[in-house]
Amino acid sequence: MANSESGHIVNANNIIETVNAVGRHKAEYNPSNPAIKLEVLLPLGKAVKDAVDKVTQTKIAYTKATANRKNSYDQMATLAKQAIHILCSSEATPDEIKQGKKLLAVFNSVRVKELPDEEELKAKAAANGEEAKIPKSVSVSRQGFINKLAHFRDIVAFLKTVTAYKPNETDLTVEALETFATSTDTLNSEKSRTTDAWSGAIQDRNKIMYMEPDGAYYIVNKIKEYVAGAKFKDGAFYKELLKFPVRGYK
Repeated sequence: MANSESGHIVNANNIIETVNAVGRHKAEYNPSNPAIKLEVLLPLGKAVKDAVDKVTQTKIAYTKATANRKNSYDQMATLAKQAIHILCSSEATPDEIKQGKKLLAVFNSVRVKELPDEEELKAKAAANGEEAKIPKSVSVSRQGFINKLAHFRDIVAFLKTVTAYKPNETDLTVEALETFATSTDTLNSEKSRTTDAWSGAIQDRNKIMYMEPDGAYYIVNKIKEYVAGAKFKDGAFYKELLKFPVRGYK
């Protein structure tokens, strides 16, 4: 049973090796079933390789986007705290300082935790041949990131109204904080985009490799059945194919 990413990669490699073996014996390989003729197998082998490579590439992009978003939110917390410290050190009025502290407290009350979102859970379940179970905490986690950014923007919008808030630190100016909020919003979108891309790539790979009756797994089994029946070179060809097992997928 191919129930891990490494299992799918092994399957893909063995599918390609099976196609290559057929190519080496093409002079004697002559099945009646058009679905397992060499001219069909060659593009199938390439499609399998491309599909597996796409899963790998999209997962790398997804992992990077997840890390980038986490780094941005970590930095956001630091910037919010620093900005309010600067406000308190300025000539702002007591009421302005009180309001700034209140907004920071609201910001800090939102706890964000990097949990898998719905598409990520679907992708992981599909990779393992399982049905995705989506807990309520997933939507709560996603909303947490949105709320955290919204409260950060509330702080920035407030600071923009405080005449005394004029920091010399360039990364704490209102303009810099606004730019940071916009870039973080972009990272949120990139996290969603790369998760969807990874999930889609897994679904495409599973169709090419495991969908009955034309998936590569079923085609490879038919190849082996034909070669076993044809008894090429006293079974040597069949023994060669046995070196490249392809496991099923539920």
